[in-house]
Amino acid sequence: MKIKIKENKKYANIVNFKKNQDIAIHRWFNIKEGYSKELIVSLINDLKIKNGYIVDFFDGSGTTSLSAKEMNFKYYGFEINPFLHLLSIVKLSDYKEKDIKKIISTKKRILKDYKKISKIKNIKLSILEKVFKENLKDILKIRTKIFNIKNKKVKNFFIIAMTSILDDVGYAKKDGNGLKYPKNKKPVKFITKFSEKIDLMIDDIIQSKNKNVKGSRAILADSRNISTKGLKRIKGKVSLVVFSPPYANCFDYSEVYKLELWLSGCVNNYKDLINIRNKSLSSHLNKNLSSYEEYNLLKKDLEKLNKKIIWSSKISHMLNGYFCDMEKILKNSFDILSKNGYCVIVVGNSAYGGHIIETDVLLSKIALKIGFLNAEINIARKLRASSQQAKLFKNNNSLRESVIIVKK
Repeated sequence: MKIKIKENKKYANIVNFKKNQDIAIHRWFNIKEGYSKELIVSLINDLKIKNGYIVDFFDGSGTTSLSAKEMNFKYYGFEINPFLHLLSIVKLSDYKEKDIKKIISTKKRILKDYKKISKIKNIKLSILEKVFKENLKDILKIRTKIFNIKNKKVKNFFIIAMTSILDDVGYAKKDGNGLKYPKNKKPVKFITKFSEKIDLMIDDIIQSKNKNVKGSRAILADSRNISTKGLKRIKGKVSLVVFSPPYANCFDYSEVYKLELWLSGCVNNYKDLINIRNKSLSSHLNKNLSSYEEYNLLKKDLEKLNKKIIWSSKISHMLNGYFCDMEKILKNSFDILSKNGYCVIVVGNSAYGGHIIETDVLLSKIALKIGFLNAEINIARKLRASSQQAKLFKNNNSLRESVIIVKK
């Protein structure tokens, strides 16, 4: 058993979401942390996947599952973030002619009647006025109309149409570990953008001819702790597991996507938000990390970090938690794969105190320990470190983003 590391420029432009922005349905929501449909198509072709389930334990906006659907594969997608799960459900749904007619008529009714709304469904998120200013009143009125829709499929469609344009209609911008307020940002008018987005989504579902293969599912679940019963249906029937976990970089995605979580109704109070944070992967500091014991494969890294000055004492606990969590997910991957099935992980390395945590190598070692065969690390591209970290690197070393391929 060994780990092979090589540069593979083939993946350089497809381990990010950019190419999805021109593809029907995939383009509904711009998720910076995602990868492109082209990556999934490439893996299925290169690894000669002919049948069986395609599974993603971090389904995010549903790229893996939607790509599998478009290639006529059965899929299972697991996601812990309720907004991203809702997004994938809407993108993966099969829309019949009657659904499209209902969406078109509902759009007309909403845009005709929203101004008459006098009793607005309140949201407790304190930054709404700062983010949306002149657009906020219309957003809340439209939201109130949407939440009164009785047809669940249609209601969810409009929730995603509304939440997918929040970056365009507000003064905030997703940046790193949260929201920033660029001085030169000029929001577009909400009603105009909302109407345009609905039309684009309708056009996409009219053009789409793909239907879900029976047995496919998108599931709201913690991928670390899926019950035996939950995996039993697909155990031994999976040809390919593909996922990109949150990187060990302290980014809290419940913070990054808090506007979408609140406005979609997935979060109704701060207690809900805290619950989501506590259930998420241990890749950030905004949760209880004290229960994790020192992870053996991380011992040398932690010894080096303990000799350095780093900005939070919780980082070592987070890293222990991260690799403990990832071992559980890799075990689940191994258990459900058929013999000769593949597990592919897209992940980036991180750095603290000038010391690089080689996440791709550590995950490869965990995979081999579990029972996977030789690991191949394909270096897709270099990642930019923070300016503070970059100054501490020696020998012009830098971070990298890799595609790890292991076989059962």
